[in-house]
Amino acid sequence: TSAYVHSPEEALVVAERFPGPKALKVVHEGNCRPYRYRKHPHKISAGLLQDLETPEQVAEG
Repeated sequence: TSAYVHSPEEALVVAERFPGPKALKVVHEGNCRPYRYRKHPHKISAGLLQDLETPEQVAEG
């Protein structure tokens, strides 16, 4: 299940809906365009935070 949020405050509220560990992927507006080619395609996990246990950790991410 995924959720898209735009602020730490929104992340705090939404994270409470998901039980267990969470992952947070930071997506910058410039990387949302279709067919955008990355300089380093092997770094797909850039901006990924995993094993976040609490809504506060998600909001801080």
